[in-house]
Amino acid sequence: MENKRKHPRSSFSEPVGYQRREDLPLEGSVAGDISQTGLKLSVNEFIPLNTILELQIQLPGQVQLVPAHAKVVWVREASHREDAWEIGLQLVSSENFSLAIREYVNRNRFESLS
Repeated sequence: MENKRKHPRSSFSEPVGYQRREDLPLEGSVAGDISQTGLKLSVNEFIPLNTILELQIQLPGQVQLVPAHAKVVWVREASHREDAWEIGLQLVSSENFSLAIREYVNRNRFESLS
């Protein structure tokens, strides 16, 4: 399978809060990997393609959560549990996120995934 990513992914296992809409509570997750343009999350609910999520990401070494908006670009059932999914998120215009992630990925380049 051809890798179509423009930016390398880095191993990333940090807390991420997400919500589908402002009037819904923040749900918790843990990221599986991250790049300058997106990340992979494990979630306990099915989230359809093209859904926009509001994110709060905890980057190592930072006190402040990094806010971002991302679109679901792929969904698959998790292999480790029947009631869980993995989702691929593409960043939707967030300069703060892009800068913070670029700095994080550049510092952790040696942990890059294929």
